[in-house]
Amino acid sequence: MRGMVPRYTAVRLQCLDREGQPVDLVAKDFFARVCQHETDHLNGIVYLDRMRNLATLAHIAEWNKHWLGNREQAD
Repeated sequence: MRGMVPRYTAVRLQCLDREGQPVDLVAKDFFARVCQHETDHLNGIVYLDRMRNLATLAHIAEWNKHWLGNREQAD
């Protein structure tokens, strides 16, 4: 299943690495999206909780047909 989830295009990430050392960085574009997705998992939030419109929820084949059109769909 897939659906449209609003995300910021840039986020600031402050955390500790495996050795307990502070990390402070700015993530942009796809990396920012991934950071938000994984942070949601750590907080017990799934993408359905973030969807503004559940009408965008679709099976992957449906999603690809709608969003990719007639282009060849590769996974």
